[in-house]
Amino acid sequence: MDLVTFLLLGVLVLLILTCVKGMGKHGGSSTCCSPKKNITANPVNNEESVSESIELQKMHSQIEKIEKDNQKLLKEMEGLRKEL
Repeated sequence: MDLVTFLLLGVLVLLILTCVKGMGKHGGSSTCCSPKKNITANPVNNEESVSESIELQKMHSQIEKIEKDNQKLLKEMEGLRKEL
C-alpha cells in the first residue's frame, strides 16, 4: 500500500469517526445529521431551535476544520509525489 492510499484511508476514517461521534448526540440516528423536522407540524419551541442552531454551528465548524485538514493533507501528498 503506498503512502497516498494510506493517507486517503486515514482521512476517510477521520470523517467516519467524526460522523459516529455526532450520531451519539442525535440518539443514534443512521446519518450524521439529525433528521429534518416538519416545521409546520410542530409549534415553534424557541429553546429547541436555539439549541439546534448551536449544534449546527458546532457541526459546521467541525466540517470546516476537517476540510482544512484535508487540504493540508492533499498539499502534503502532492509534495510527496513530487519527491518521488
